[in-house]
Amino acid sequence: MYAKDFLIPVNACDQLVEGMALTPEPVAGAPDLWVRLVASPEDLARAQRLRQDVFVAQGKSNPLGESLDIDPHDLLCDHLVVEDRRDAGQIVATCRLLR
Repeated sequence: MYAKDFLIPVNACDQLVEGMALTPEPVAGAPDLWVRLVASPEDLARAQRLRQDVFVAQGKSNPLGESLDIDPHDLLCDHLVVEDRRDAGQIVATCRLLR
C-alpha cells in the first residue's frame, strides 16, 4: 500500500500531534540522544522521511518513489523519535506506538 492508495485529511497531522506529551528526555547512557513524541506536523514528516530512507536502504522502496512513508496506521499511532543533539536535532530513530 502506498500513500496514493488512501486519503489523509490535510489537517490530520495537526490533529495527530495535538495534546501529546512533548517533553524530551535523554536516552540512558547516551546523553546526546533525546527521545520524545513528535511535536509538529513537520516532525511527523521528518519521521516518515526517515522510515522511507530506511526502506530504500533495505531495498524495499516503493515503485512510486514517494519521499515519505505514509500509511493509515499513522493516524492510529503516537510517533516516538530519537534526536541526535550533536547533529542539530537530526532524527536518527523513530517508531510508532499504537494507541
